[in-house]
Amino acid sequence: KYTSNLRPVNVTAVHRDISILRDRFDAGWSPEQTAGRMRLEHHPVRVSHETIYRYAHSKDGHVEKFYRHLPEHRMPLRLRGTRKHHRRKFFEELAIARRPDVIADRNQFGHWEWDLVMFRNEFGKANVARWSNVSVGLLSSSRTQIGSQSQ
Repeated sequence: KYTSNLRPVNVTAVHRDISILRDRFDAGWSPEQTAGRMRLEHHPVRVSHETIYRYAHSKDGHVEKFYRHLPEHRMPLRLRGTRKHHRRKFFEELAIARRPDVIADRNQFGHWEWDLVMFRNEFGKANVARWSNVSVGLLSSSRTQIGSQSQ
């Protein structure tokens, strides 16, 4: 869906000048500096820095490990419109489905769940017992405070 909008890499131009690009990168030049110098020297084949980046992240560039010559040695950026893969916020061992039966059945008093209640400038915590639905509100000094003083 998203790859149809991409322009093809000017591979022939980059292949012709691959030795020049490698020499410049080995000297510590960035793609922007290399493209600018080619423009200033009136090089017969001019390649933009975007084309150099696209080539470095293309299949041919990966085979040659060309991305290692880039300033930050990065792998390619995501395509526009694609989602970033997030790992789970909580580990599988901490999943709600794996909590002990005593807690899941709500048969015992004393198992508390904490919620952070935030207003514009004030901080607070709401403490709710899962078994009896007893609520306790506490004023907190910061949003990042992990525990409370009354525990």
